[in-house]
Amino acid sequence: MADLLSPINDLVFWILFCQTDPDKLLKPFLLSALDLPEAELDYIEVGDPHTPLDSPEDKRGIMDALVHTTGGKIIHIELQLKPFRQMNDRVVFYHSKVFAGQLESGDSYDELKRTITILITDYPLSTDEEGYFNRYVYCNPQTGKIFTNISEIYALDLTKMPPSWDGTPVWVWGQFLKAKREEEFDMLSQQYPATSEAVVVLKRLSQNKQLRYQAELREKQRRDDDARLKDAIADGLAQGRAEGRAEGRAEGRAEGRAEGRAEGRDEGRAEGRAEGRDEGRAEGRAEGRDEGRAEGRAEGKAEGAMNTYRQVALDLISQGAETAFIARLAHMTPEQVEALRETLRSDAGE
Repeated sequence: MADLLSPINDLVFWILFCQTDPDKLLKPFLLSALDLPEAELDYIEVGDPHTPLDSPEDKRGIMDALVHTTGGKIIHIELQLKPFRQMNDRVVFYHSKVFAGQLESGDSYDELKRTITILITDYPLSTDEEGYFNRYVYCNPQTGKIFTNISEIYALDLTKMPPSWDGTPVWVWGQFLKAKREEEFDMLSQQYPATSEAVVVLKRLSQNKQLRYQAELREKQRRDDDARLKDAIADGLAQGRAEGRAEGRAEGRAEGRAEGRAEGRDEGRAEGRAEGRDEGRAEGRAEGRDEGRAEGRAEGKAEGAMNTYRQVALDLISQGAETAFIARLAHMTPEQVEALRETLRSDAGE
């Protein structure tokens, strides 16, 4: 039999935890991760804020799930498999949208329910945190006093998990999510019965040829996207460096000559025409060259970086990437990306 499907493949994760009976997998996972009474999860309503996954071309690199509990609490689960710029800011933004989305015009604040985000990453989310499972809330950084727990974010970093059980139930589920080989799943199932049902379901899903095909296509799509992005960045960096060096040298020479002449004239007058001409030229040229080079390099690098990100954006536009995706990678606003897109259309029309 082929290897089992990976539980952190977004499609597989969604089917495992959101389409299987919640009492069998989702409820035990949430109880292991959150400090909630079991009765809070007696009734679970699962919703997906995105459109269904019909093909690997669907523009969804992250699988989200929204869970509503018996008492009305909202749990947002997000899976992120590769590094993402400003990920902390991003998860806070979407967490805040879920939280604020509870109220409509005229609603009272006492209708707000506790909102929890669980972020699962397969890469180090933070180099400053040693633990693999961390909870973040609003608090006073000086006293540690919690301001409110109505809004919480949990981060499960699969790359930082210790190899041996640390006595916590979330470790067991983390090991299940990061397991690769069938023997690893079998060992987990035998040693930690909490995962036995999940392993059974995963084996059944792995025998589904259509699901395996879709999951592998999505992995291939992710790898292809990564390769195209790396190629675009490499091309942009190469072109940006070349243009930056050329412009930097030209500007540096011009500024160096101007500053050298100015400083040479001032110092030459003060020290005397005869001595000033000789020493002023020498010192002016030296200082002018140094300052010219420094300023030229600084401006060259800055313009080179701008050209790099602009080239990245142009390459991704030509490949049909979405505006939001391009804006994140190229450090642009969506409006700037759309302006570039319009420029390309105009150029193509000419």
